[in-house]
Amino acid sequence: MKGRIAYLPDVTLHYSQGQETISNSNDSRKQFLFQKQTAMLSYLLSEAYQIKGKKVDRFFQQRSFALLMHAFRLHDHTLRADAIDCAREWKVRHTLPFRLVTIITSNDFFWSLALYLRKQIR
Repeated sequence: MKGRIAYLPDVTLHYSQGQETISNSNDSRKQFLFQKQTAMLSYLLSEAYQIKGKKVDRFFQQRSFALLMHAFRLHDHTLRADAIDCAREWKVRHTLPFRLVTIITSNDFFWSLALYLRKQIR
């Protein structure tokens, strides 16, 4: 944003498939934590360099909703609280879907019912 840009003719990244990695894990909790940590890095950078605007706000709305939905699918109260904490820390203005999922997941009966209905629809 405030510096020079340089072109590197060398390959600086190698992407592989087939192995379990931090970004490609079969462990749903690890996936949640990876998504949370990458979004947190984005937040810290946006704060450090004062990157603001509607697109940035929308990005963090999407990230916080994705984390909340991840917790919803896993029926995990701890991850739900973590997703809500992230939204609070990132100063996210909650969308209607975020608020609805927060309400549904605040009651175990409704949470279980919503998961059942989701499974039936899929």
